[in-house]
This record gives sequence, structure tokens and C-alpha cells, in this order.
Amino acid sequence: MILGLSLPRQISQKPTGSSSILQIYSWNQSILSTLENSVAEQARANNLKSFEIGLIMKKLQLKETQLALNSNSNFLERCKLFIGISKASLDTEKFKTRVEDARYVELLRKCVDGLVAGLRVMSASLAYGACLFIQKNC
Repeated sequence: MILGLSLPRQISQKPTGSSSILQIYSWNQSILSTLENSVAEQARANNLKSFEIGLIMKKLQLKETQLALNSNSNFLERCKLFIGISKASLDTEKFKTRVEDARYVELLRKCVDGLVAGLRVMSASLAYGACLFIQKNC
């Protein structure tokens, strides 16, 4: 960007001698070197800005990657919780099944005990009746 520079009065006037031409030449050289320095500084500033923008882009990419990792981590935690809940419900079902099986076994034992007791009572009654029959007929 070239800044508007006002020329001194000496340049706008006609040069009158060789010393004034040298002054104008040296003045033009200083303007050129100033402009070159300004352009060089502007290029450096542009390079620094582009480098800064590159760093900002990398920082944003890192944040994006971090957010993606956090999202994946949250998803895995939800899956882990779901698996834990499923495991707990399976354990509950297993426990209920064991309790039902235990109750069923208990009921079967009581039925078998009742049948055996009934069989013993029937056998004892049959033996007693047979003894009475034999005693009456004999």
C-alpha cells in the first residue's frame, strides 16, 4: 500500500544547478528506500498474519478433533452403561429363575413327601385290615 507523500517545494520548482539535482536524486533515493522498507515490512506483516491464521486453523482443527473424541467417549460410556443395565437385568432374571426353580423343587418335595406318607398310611391300613380280617376268619 503506497502512502500519499507530499513532495517538498524544492522538487516542484525547477532545478537550478547540479547540487539541486543531487539533492533531488538523494531525496528520491530516500523515498524509494522508505517505500521498499514499507513494502518489505508489509510483506513481513502479511507473512506473520498468514502464519497466525494457519496456527488458528490448526487450533480449531485440534478443538474439532477433541470434540469428536469427547463425543465418541460419551457414546462409549452410554454403551457401557447400557451393557451394565442389560447385565443387571440378566442377573435379575437369572435370580428370579433360580428362585422359581427352588420353589418348584420345594413343591415337588412336598408332593413326593405327601405321596410317600399317603402310601405308608395306606400300606399300614391295608396291613392292619388284613390282620383284622385274618383274626376274624381264623
